[in-house]
Amino acid sequence: MKCSLFVLLSAAALLAQPGPGRFGPGEGMQPSADAIKAYLNLTDSQLTALRTLQTNQRNAMQTAMNEIGTKERALRERLQAGSTDAPALGAALIEIETLRKRLQTLRDGFEAQSLGVLSAEQRSRLKNLSDAAALQDTIRQATMLNLLDPPAGPGFGGPGGPGLQRMPGPFGR
Repeated sequence: MKCSLFVLLSAAALLAQPGPGRFGPGEGMQPSADAIKAYLNLTDSQLTALRTLQTNQRNAMQTAMNEIGTKERALRERLQAGSTDAPALGAALIEIETLRKRLQTLRDGFEAQSLGVLSAEQRSRLKNLSDAAALQDTIRQATMLNLLDPPAGPGFGGPGGPGLQRMPGPFGR
């Protein structure tokens, strides 16, 4: 029993370790940004500025979400207590919806600030990346219909493994 517990705990500790490409050295819990850094040719100072904005956004969003949670709990408690004060309940709902809209305003503001860190050329390359991302569903469907090979990378082979492999078919792949 002690041996099984030791093996289980050891396996859990190994699984908790960051895998290749997930977290870079010295970045703590920040995911690696090597691919986007290379694609956009980001400088270290740009990457630092983007990560700072990301942290600031996360903090601002968390504050707003906590406020929404507090307002929703108060509304739920009023309703569970049997409140029939329609104007007060309606005002609480409007207040919650206003806070939700503020979340989108926060997102938009931080996105604009993040884009402001990039040069015109980098924004152009980012647009290309955005256009490609819009095709993800189409690519997934084409892969399901065996029109495209599955992407390389994590799959049954694990991180960095072979991924799903296509069987040879009539189209010479």
